[in-house]
Amino acid sequence: MTATPKPIAVYYEHPDWFRLLFAELERRSLGYVAIEADQHHYDPAESESDYSLLFNRMSPSAYLRGHGQGIFYTLAYLEHLERLGTRVINGRKAFATEISKALQLSLPSIAWSSVPTGARHQPPITSNSGEPRFAFSDRGESECRWQRRRRRALRLKRLARASSDQSNGRSRH
Repeated sequence: MTATPKPIAVYYEHPDWFRLLFAELERRSLGYVAIEADQHHYDPAESESDYSLLFNRMSPSAYLRGHGQGIFYTLAYLEHLERLGTRVINGRKAFATEISKALQLSLPSIAWSSVPTGARHQPPITSNSGEPRFAFSDRGESECRWQRRRRRALRLKRLARASSDQSNGRSRH
């Protein structure tokens, strides 16, 4: 006797954003379960997951639509699934980083070592003195703001390293 394969689950917060995905999964006759985050509940004592894979698409901006508690609930649910061995796309660690600017800034890959330059849409605007004031980046923020953030992050990184060295009895020169 062959076991019935477990379906994949799509855990989401905003139904309008997933209508096309659900239509495509149905067109391909793929077994899936749509889990609306604000209607979901689970048993923390369960020892097996109902899903072969969970695709987490809880939105960090859910609080704007009155679903802020769902963000914290989702973290606990993702940890539960991972503990059961369920494969999770956009799992607990990724989602925790997605919702925390502090965690994002602590990542080496986002240490502000480079500012995106390939996506500038317009040349810098210059002041009367000819100095550039702004150059809009792909995120709509001014280049000057990015540069300040980068300098601040690098300063904090150096201070943390110096503090760590001092507490370990080493000094940097």
